[in-house]
Amino acid sequence: MPCVAPYSIGSFSAWIRSLKIKIDESQREELFAQFQKFADKHTFEFILSDYGTTDHFLVEIWGESILITASDDPGDLESVTIFFSGKHPRNSVDEETVDELLDDLKSYINEIPNVTLTEEK
Repeated sequence: MPCVAPYSIGSFSAWIRSLKIKIDESQREELFAQFQKFADKHTFEFILSDYGTTDHFLVEIWGESILITASDDPGDLESVTIFFSGKHPRNSVDEETVDELLDDLKSYINEIPNVTLTEEK
């Protein structure tokens, strides 16, 4: 299953920021739990699709003006890519909001031992 970038989904605007995570496959459930906690804190909708396998997944976190997606990388089950994008191409998300959400999500993910985060702009 290919990694899904938000700019390829319907009418969403191009991704604004992305994160790359290196995490052991055995820690995926903890990662999903941290995504859920983050979504709950911000009253965002959390959707997890696992496609009926243990190998591939897609997480969608929907806010009022932002969409955050996370998926495994093909060929490397220990890599996860997270994309932040605006939900509406005509209404951009301000940089400060994205930075705050990104920092908050990173703090949740950093609670998982032995995880490596790399921010991509």
